[in-house]
Amino acid sequence: GQSAASTSAPSSSQAPATAKLQPKPLSKEQHRQPDEADGTYCHVSKHSSNGFAIVFAKSAAHCSVMLQRAKLRFQSRLDGAVVMVLRGLTMEVKQHQDKASGEVVASDLFVAWGHQQEKEAGQSLTAAMLAHEFDKLYTE
Repeated sequence: GQSAASTSAPSSSQAPATAKLQPKPLSKEQHRQPDEADGTYCHVSKHSSNGFAIVFAKSAAHCSVMLQRAKLRFQSRLDGAVVMVLRGLTMEVKQHQDKASGEVVASDLFVAWGHQQEKEAGQSLTAAMLAHEFDKLYTE
């Protein structure tokens, strides 16, 4: 009876494994997965469906330098946000605020341009492009 049990066991365990290999359409949760990229001085998490990204600088000091240089190079608004133009897209850059606490996060920047603008421009920004641009701001 052992040979019958051993031949039936692998076939029953293989069926679910084969089913897992079938490609499935992306779930809503998977569509929401951010595009991530590491720069030299920052990490970028881009939320493509909403047209915004969070730039996580290596430190609060790095973040401060990036924001100050952006203010010098681009237009600064009265509320402290900077209006930057990168690759033909106009974006707003400001200190990131933690959603839960409402506290300003000294090492993070919130960058927003809107998904519609990407569609109209016919190009999209990747997290890698943003990381490169914010690294350039830090080093210039």
